[in-house]
Amino acid sequence: MHLRYYLFGVVTAGLCLSACSGGGGGGPSPTPPPTATVSPVLIPGTVGQYNGTDTLVHVFPHPTGTQANYTAAYTFKLTRNVEAAAAGAPAAIDVNAVTTYTTTQDPGSGVTESSLAADTFLNQVGVSAGTAIQEVGSSSTTTGIDESAGASGGGPFTKIATSSTSYTTPQTSAVYPLVAGTTISEPIGRTVTSSATDANGAVSDTATTFDTSSQDSVNSDGSYTLVQQISNGESQTIVENSNGSGTINASGPLYTLSDSIGVPTNPGTGYTIPVTTYKQYVTTGATPAPTATTLAYAAADWYPGSAMPVPPFQTETVTVKGLTSTLPAGCAGAITEPNVYEVDLNESTLNIDASYATEYQQTFNSNGNSVCVLRTTTTNDYALTTGIVTQTTTETFTQVLTSLSVPASGSAVHRKT
Repeated sequence: MHLRYYLFGVVTAGLCLSACSGGGGGGPSPTPPPTATVSPVLIPGTVGQYNGTDTLVHVFPHPTGTQANYTAAYTFKLTRNVEAAAAGAPAAIDVNAVTTYTTTQDPGSGVTESSLAADTFLNQVGVSAGTAIQEVGSSSTTTGIDESAGASGGGPFTKIATSSTSYTTPQTSAVYPLVAGTTISEPIGRTVTSSATDANGAVSDTATTFDTSSQDSVNSDGSYTLVQQISNGESQTIVENSNGSGTINASGPLYTLSDSIGVPTNPGTGYTIPVTTYKQYVTTGATPAPTATTLAYAAADWYPGSAMPVPPFQTETVTVKGLTSTLPAGCAGAITEPNVYEVDLNESTLNIDASYATEYQQTFNSNGNSVCVLRTTTTNDYALTTGIVTQTTTETFTQVLTSLSVPASGSAVHRKT
């Protein structure tokens, strides 16, 4: 489930772009210094209803039986409530949303979506250009049907996934009114905690519960620590340092693996990445355990530009391109709304476990309502010890809003992540 699109149903008042003052008698009063005044964009008590379609197409470069291309398509119904946050909440506004999905094209494998319940905490802050919407944190629960669990006739099974995100500094998602040429690019320090329960068994395909949990702590420069645990006794810890070096440690009942990735070096013939691997396998019964092995490699530099990695290793930039008179062909079926602005997102993620992903998203925003979202994500995976690309996968996502019901002055906020 991608959580990179939101249609926050809110009510907007007229935006005040400079200090606002009321009338009064009694003669002139001292002029206060200029300040940014908050004009409310998020109004507690607003309820929005949205209907639309989602389409996800995943393409592998060399499809196989276990990595087959697939298309998943849905219709969705979304109800969103804007509320004043309870005392002690991390932000002033609490946006609750419940989305239900109806499958119109079954992908045949993986997890098909059933429902999504999301809770997002937001502040609205006066800035020189208007009112900024800032996200402080969020949580969500996703349910779906794991069809791959039934490949041996034992399923399918229900999968439930939870996730919570807390940002180190609030993330600006938009500044209203939208102004062509506006760019938002901020540090993305955050902590993401997630878990999933799936009656799958992952390997044996039995009806036993299969649980996973993880915590991803990302710094502003994109370095991170990711800790993952699985109910079958396996675990993994990935650390990416601010200079591009890192470690990957994994263990299970029958193995211990460790990879150490160094800073690229250039002996004069081009950069290479030093990699050291450690492997220790165990066996059951009387058979002696294999001898542990430690090997050193000089992998081809797969970092962007085949050079030293340059932080931040995770970036997001949102740009308001401006008014557009027509929607792309991919937005066919979207409702017709006035004053449509194109808002673009560019994102890149460099992971020390030998993968690099880029994403480009176009959002077509009419008075705050995202009538269409088009997104393309490209992921390059590399062999850790050689640096040779192993596969490049492409995923395209399309969301089309077919109807909405919000108050006459209704608006919505498109969140970039």
